[in-house]
Amino acid sequence: GSVYNHQGKTDRYVIKVEGIDELMKTLKSILTKHNENEIRKVLSRGAKTLVEAAKMYVDVNDGGKLKDSIKILPKWRGAPSTLFVGPRVIRRFTSKTSQKVKDRNPFYAHWMEYGTDPHNLGYKGKYTTGKGGQHPGTTGKPYMRPAYDTKAQECLNIMREDLAKYIETKK
Repeated sequence: GSVYNHQGKTDRYVIKVEGIDELMKTLKSILTKHNENEIRKVLSRGAKTLVEAAKMYVDVNDGGKLKDSIKILPKWRGAPSTLFVGPRVIRRFTSKTSQKVKDRNPFYAHWMEYGTDPHNLGYKGKYTTGKGGQHPGTTGKPYMRPAYDTKAQECLNIMREDLAKYIETKK
């Protein structure tokens, strides 16, 4: 997987799983035989360990917005059989987006994780605000990375155990 830091550079991480070839064959056969949503449910107990850990590491006084937004995210078209864990951030609002949803949106989630570089507060072109000035940048207060570092193995073990139970009941 890849994680992008605040400077646009990629931090790489690797999960080492013994017997991955055999596991992938088994998973492919399971996914073709069984409902994808069932598999997601089976794997979600393990993913919840990452959700709980990330919430413990959140260090921001925002009324709980960021903490409440961390969850197992909905399926993504590009990877329907993959579970993503992280803050649910809405990037684009429509005219139908309620004010309550807008108010609870932690748009700053990535800034909290990675921090920000010093930057100009003014905008160019039609979006000029007249604020100007220089922001000194912020230091990141990571919450997802420490959760991953401390709970990834436990998450995988739970997923492996739950998937084995599921496979046994479906034989």
